[in-house]
Amino acid sequence: MYINTVTLLKNIKKGEETINQTGTGSVLMALIIFGIVFLIQTSTWK
Repeated sequence: MYINTVTLLKNIKKGEETINQTGTGSVLMALIIFGIVFLIQTSTWK
């Protein structure tokens, strides 16, 4: 996630395409949110 963010910022500064980093960042963020929700759900259903 950190490496993707740094690459995204570098590409924005250079004026290059950012579609790959944006897509990757979206997928990674969705996985992180899903993981957090899954952990909360499994810990409350004991």
